[in-house]
Amino acid sequence: MAVDVDLYGDFVEQVRTNFNMDAAIDQLEVVRRYAWFDLRRLPPKKWKVHFSKELQQNQFLIDYREYIDRIRDKAESGEDLTPHASTRVDNIQGKDELLADWGIYHLHPGHGTRPARSGFVNRAGELLFVFPNADNLYFLDVLDHSSWTNFSLIEVIDKNWPSAIDHCRLKDVIELSFEPTENELYNLRKNQINASFRVGSSFFSCPGGGLATDGAANRAVSMSLNVRKILNDYSEQLREEESDLRKMFAEKAGTALTVDPVCFKLLKYDPKKGTGEIVETNSGIEWTFSFS
Repeated sequence: MAVDVDLYGDFVEQVRTNFNMDAAIDQLEVVRRYAWFDLRRLPPKKWKVHFSKELQQNQFLIDYREYIDRIRDKAESGEDLTPHASTRVDNIQGKDELLADWGIYHLHPGHGTRPARSGFVNRAGELLFVFPNADNLYFLDVLDHSSWTNFSLIEVIDKNWPSAIDHCRLKDVIELSFEPTENELYNLRKNQINASFRVGSSFFSCPGGGLATDGAANRAVSMSLNVRKILNDYSEQLREEESDLRKMFAEKAGTALTVDPVCFKLLKYDPKKGTGEIVETNSGIEWTFSFS
């Protein structure tokens, strides 16, 4: 008697098929690309939205309040904000150095007249920069497209919600041997080099976790390794619990499961939530699992 299961392999093949990836691409690379694709989208959830003092004084908010309020309402109701994101968010190979380095997303308010692709709001020169932290979504400021390394974004977080970036505040540091300018930081990012920096009287390092060598986020690398461990460990757990599983199936189906091997397939898995669904293919019995 045996259990046939490879949940990690199932997940890899689902991603490979959904994004039309070449069969020669390594399994871990497939998942890393997916993880970075997933991280570049703000998850739809009922956010607690907070406006910075700087945003409240921004002339854009004064002139176009309804556009920012529209994004706030969507965020608070749990609506998907992807239509306000960059159109490159749909590209599995897309980049976002600001997000990788500082953990800050940029959204298009939708007030412009330049038409976007179907499914996205119209574009203009201004961007709303937001920073997620737990269930909070901090609306930082509205700036233009040249603001990717603007230290004022970190300064806004530090002035309004300092605890939100305490995790990357360098304690007991009085100076850095190299303090990059905004232009230097831009060039460093383009070469996938992470750098610490000063804002006010504090020093910080990679609020968003930093960039990997290919320009993706280090968080995507960590997520891909975590997905592999979780799904491989759960596959092994299912193999070891064969007798208990057969009893469970007998109770659910009302008859003994006598097939050999018992076959499990992954139906879906959400790496951010750590939840998924699997099916025993012979009986058709499905159930959910969670490793958060």
